[in-house]
Amino acid sequence: MKKLVKFLIVVIVIVVAIGLGFNYMLNTGKEVAVDWSDKDYNVAISKTQIEIDDIKSVSIENLFDNKFSANGKVVIEEHFSSEEMSALISSANHEGQLINEVNLKFGQNNDGETSFKISDKFVDFLKDSGILEDIARQEIENNSFISILAATESPRDLTAHVTNYIASIANNKPVYARGYLSRTSDNTVSIDISELKVGRVAMPERVVAIVEREVVIFVNSLITSQNGFTIEELRIEDGKLYYKGTLPAEIKGIAR
Repeated sequence: MKKLVKFLIVVIVIVVAIGLGFNYMLNTGKEVAVDWSDKDYNVAISKTQIEIDDIKSVSIENLFDNKFSANGKVVIEEHFSSEEMSALISSANHEGQLINEVNLKFGQNNDGETSFKISDKFVDFLKDSGILEDIARQEIENNSFISILAATESPRDLTAHVTNYIASIANNKPVYARGYLSRTSDNTVSIDISELKVGRVAMPERVVAIVEREVVIFVNSLITSQNGFTIEELRIEDGKLYYKGTLPAEIKGIAR
């Protein structure tokens, strides 16, 4: 009986601490509306000049798992519209991928917004990578109620409880993000997330900081000179992404 009461207290405290109480708040959220077509996709592919064996070779999952090879180099100077980039990203990340229903909208002065849905596969990836555990630790450290429990519970067990809870509520939920993109060198960019929501629930700054850090590490690990990237100019203006530099001439998927 004592174990049952203790478990119920943990669950209640976690619900309060994470602040994700109502299903409708999580299952509905702001969507970025971009009406793209196959024509936008074809135009985008043409502009990049990259030969791709299969668009799913550049899915988030393949890029995360390094299941691709990039060869050669092409010089480009192009403007990409929101429709064109949404067509590319959505086509690469469709059914069975880590994320889906992706839309990307460019604004002014290097700002933009995106919305997508995360799959259970993506949540599993976040758990395996330790990102959800980092978020759970932040919640434990920054919440007085959970800190009290941490004094009596095993820190490892409590972290596992919070991690599993976050994972359970994140499955197949809509995500909205707004932020800023800027070039910092020939092969690095800076990404500043100003707003991040799961459903209608705004994520706290400590969670945003973790996500921001991981996104920057991931993107900069891809846009290397070895992969054919050189960024001379990069900016968002008038609702379009301007890119001047080089891209890989060819990308192929690698079966593993």
